[in-house]
Amino acid sequence: MATFRGIWRARRARPAIAAILTCAAILHAAASVHAVSPPIASASHSGSHVALLRYPGGIALDAYGNVYITDSIDNRLQKLSPDGRVLATWGGPGAGQAKFNGPSGIAVDGRGYIYVADTRNHRVQKLARDGRPVARWSRTRSRLLFEPGDVSLDGHGKLYVADGENAWIEVLSSAGKTLERLGSFENPSTGQFAGPTAVAVDADGYLYVADYTWITKLSPRGIPIATWGRYGRQKGRFELPNGLAVDSRRNVYVSDAMMNRIVKLSTDGRTLLRWGSAGHRPGQFEGPTDVAVDTHDNVYVTDFGNHRVEKFSPAGRLLATWK
Repeated sequence: MATFRGIWRARRARPAIAAILTCAAILHAAASVHAVSPPIASASHSGSHVALLRYPGGIALDAYGNVYITDSIDNRLQKLSPDGRVLATWGGPGAGQAKFNGPSGIAVDGRGYIYVADTRNHRVQKLARDGRPVARWSRTRSRLLFEPGDVSLDGHGKLYVADGENAWIEVLSSAGKTLERLGSFENPSTGQFAGPTAVAVDADGYLYVADYTWITKLSPRGIPIATWGRYGRQKGRFELPNGLAVDSRRNVYVSDAMMNRIVKLSTDGRTLLRWGSAGHRPGQFEGPTDVAVDTHDNVYVTDFGNHRVEKFSPAGRLLATWK
């Protein structure tokens, strides 16, 4: 699920990302002049009012098709209905309970509990379905989380945290207890990561990790079994894979933030489909930071620089735009 986290991290490695952040600051200031808050389905501005998105980061869906979005600049969460109506807004800037500092990845379990990577507070927060704080975890197994960027859940309730600066995947119980640490030096059989930005789990328990310019697939036991892609613009390559999702057929969707496109891969890593380009028109992107799928395998993309969410069919046809 990719997000603001990868853009901050890539800024140190790729100067072009600094330009995105500069534009973000300018647009952030410009947004304050808007006095009217139009409905989300037809809004044409970004802003801090309810029903306006501003630099959306992570995205997830619950069992009922409701959509949850982290608003990275406004430090809040928004919950939308399946047709894009705003149902709730939670959070605000800060380090207290249910407050955020650069929230990025988000996941929702079968009981409606919400898990958020609160990146620049260096923690993961767990909220009830009504937004009430339940727990927050910043230290696991005597180690501090350092800019966790994404979270994902498996079918058994285990939570996978992409801890980018520590360069490993933290596996937690639903109560926050560390079960395993993948990619750490203390667990070399699970391989090594350079700086994981996104994580996703399929229905069979296979784990997918976006790690700078490639995707690693791990077995349900956490053993690396395949690596796909490397830096480049050609088919099968990535520049900044920053969001991951898996559909019911085990196809993997990757949001490539630098290339402004979505890539659909088969379960063995073959490129099945690519869509998107840089721009502001429908179906174009300005830094797609995360991706999610619903029960019908429709694809939802947070379009960071365009301040919107776009919904696509499994074939990449644009179905709706919310901003």
